Amino acid sequence: MSESAPSLDTGLSQRRTSCESTGVRPRNTRVTRDELQPCDDLDFARGVVCGLVLAVLIWAGLFWWLWTMKGASQGKNHEAGIPAGVSLRGRPLMTKAKASLYNLMRLAVQEQYLVFAQVPVWCLVEVRAQDYRARTEFLRKLSFNRVDFVLVHPGTLTVAKVVELDDQSQPSTQRLVRGRLIDAVFTEAGIAFIRLEAQQSYTVPALAALLGVEPVE
Repeated sequence: MSESAPSLDTGLSQRRTSCESTGVRPRNTRVTRDELQPCDDLDFARGVVCGLVLAVLIWAGLFWWLWTMKGASQGKNHEAGIPAGVSLRGRPLMTKAKASLYNLMRLAVQEQYLVFAQVPVWCLVEVRAQDYRARTEFLRKLSFNRVDFVLVHPGTLTVAKVVELDDQSQPSTQRLVRGRLIDAVFTEAGIAFIRLEAQQSYTVPALAALLGVEPVE
């Protein structure tokens, strides 16, 4: 009985020392806000970093997918015969002036003819020749030529008249050569060829008279 039992303060002191050395917090010990603040800041920083990394990965994946799809599309186009470095875009079929004349022409002919615009010349004539090379060479000469308007019979679908705007404001040797070729082609094919002045404005009755159609009352 000579040795006294250890005091309560001594036991608590030893327990606190043990917890601090091991990093384990004893039960029923309250955590202060100052102790939690560093952990909260660290978790927030980690969340921000993870969010940024995720966003970068998503954008990189999207960019890679778009680049792959573009490359695949270009590869298919090259295989189809479009050379590398050549891009294609849609373009208007005709100018506003020709579109206005097209609408007037439809009013002038009514149901007497079908009206077509910007038709290649080789679609309107049948080229026959005993010499295959001569025929091929002539078709190559026609291949880049188009006419402005074509009047087609609605029943037989035969070409009745060819109409073209004649722009004399910009004469050139190339236009003159083309004009002589077009005149000769339709004369030989027996198709009426009508030239209209590009700078002149037309009324529906006047245009019907120039086209040689009966005005519809």
